[in-house]
Amino acid sequence: MRFRLLPMFALTLAALAAGCGDDFASRSEILDYRVLGLEADPPEVGPGDSVRLTAHDLDPAGRPIEYAWTLCLYSVGPLVDFACADPALSFGLGGGATVELDLADYDLRGFAEALGGVPRADGTVATLTDGFDVFVVLESGPSAGPRTRSVKRVRVRDGGEPNRNPTAALRVSAERAAPGATVTLTVEPGPDARETFVDNEGGRATEELVYAWYSTGGALASALTYGDDTEVELELPTARGPVDVVLAVRDGRGGLTVQRRRIEVE
Repeated sequence: MRFRLLPMFALTLAALAAGCGDDFASRSEILDYRVLGLEADPPEVGPGDSVRLTAHDLDPAGRPIEYAWTLCLYSVGPLVDFACADPALSFGLGGGATVELDLADYDLRGFAEALGGVPRADGTVATLTDGFDVFVVLESGPSAGPRTRSVKRVRVRDGGEPNRNPTAALRVSAERAAPGATVTLTVEPGPDARETFVDNEGGRATEELVYAWYSTGGALASALTYGDDTEVELELPTARGPVDVVLAVRDGRGGLTVQRRRIEVE
């Protein structure tokens, strides 16, 4: 079904502006169901392109998880939990940990043209040449438990140099270790992980990667590291059993990759 903008929406949207960032918890120990990030592949697309959305989540209890995805063409921002500007701008995308979104179904070119540009937070408007964001909301959680709300922005733009998700590998110094031992976790960014791009002032800039570290047990020396700070130590728990470690790598422009490893404490 093709999306058609109704005239009454234009006045509503013109008065609103929003900003968005990936929402992830700062606590490094995963004790209950957690969404560690939503990946858009690719994170920047043209108005007629497709994007695959993946929920990177973890439930230490191993319970069945339910997922409900929604596309919002214009969000009113974080102050109201990224609510959509109008219910008619919201579209269900289905369930599952991964969904496919075909933007050709929503006529985003006509959407932007009908508004004369999409409003920004600073009062200006963005065209497809500039690029603007659409928002994907995920409600997820165990079948018998509460739902977690997560939001992902997808940049839509004509031309330019589209952003890609960073590439990285996660290494552990030992896949089996004694209770209470210390294990080193290392991220190895791929050769093309840090992209060079045109910044808001028209100059060239290079991404600085941010690494978020998580585990289902033990104590991490740091929850966040940056750039060339690519190692953290994990003091394993004294109880025997598996410990899952997760690394989320973000490029600051919507790109994300998530890597997982398991350490057997024995």
